[in-house]
Amino acid sequence: MKSNHAIGILAEHLRYHQYPSSYLEELRRHLQLDYTSQQLTTVQQSLLQQCLYLLTKQAPVEYIVGSALFNNQRFLVTREVLIPRFDTEKLFRDSLQTIQKLPQPSAIIDIGTGSGILAICLAKSVSPLHSLHAVDISSAALTLAQLNAQKHSVTDRITFHLADTYPLSSKTNSPLIPHEDTLVIVSNPPYLRNTINHSLPTSVTVYEPSVALFESLNFITKLHYYLTTLLQNNKTIFVHLEYANEDNTVVFLTLSGQEAVNFLNDRMSSLSSPAS
Repeated sequence: MKSNHAIGILAEHLRYHQYPSSYLEELRRHLQLDYTSQQLTTVQQSLLQQCLYLLTKQAPVEYIVGSALFNNQRFLVTREVLIPRFDTEKLFRDSLQTIQKLPQPSAIIDIGTGSGILAICLAKSVSPLHSLHAVDISSAALTLAQLNAQKHSVTDRITFHLADTYPLSSKTNSPLIPHEDTLVIVSNPPYLRNTINHSLPTSVTVYEPSVALFESLNFITKLHYYLTTLLQNNKTIFVHLEYANEDNTVVFLTLSGQEAVNFLNDRMSSLSSPAS
């Protein structure tokens, strides 16, 4: 088969299975195809067949090619992490804007870092005087985040923590209290209601990790506990949280100081106490 013919077949499959046409360039890049009559190599033919099969199974193209664009930069992605979306780019920009306005260096904590996109993009955008922490409950996700940090040459800027919701001190196994007085906490937590699982596309329900998608009161409770702990240690807190309202519409919240805890108390009015 010739290269230009293979591109045509890919375009036809994308159209038939209702993928955006913009994915054609990603697949062409992955297969190293050009618009010539050059014959495919054996490896290219094998990869092409694999891609066509995965498209029939509605697999996300980002997982097929193993990478995704975020903030005009390319990151490795696997099925252990969510695919970066445009909404999270707004979360990054809003967080960066807050950090750039701070009068002194802060600790930046990315909770639920996944592929590491937020922590890495912030590390590349802020002064080296800021310290960065990336937290995830999944060891596979954290390994991928570290690979992405290496790929983007910021490994020495970020401390990675395998933990649930908040970083732990390696010495005491208690919540980490950074030495900086000002903290910026950024998070894109699981926020979809389990009740809408049936209405989501197969590309989401079958392929993306449910632990990173569906809302968990446990997450909110533990985040409340961590914020309370930080405030008790006289820290000034800015929280940038991407969440969803009752209609599962994504909203962006910028909270600061005591206000952050008040908001989370409202969300947890039915709970007796924070997690310990």
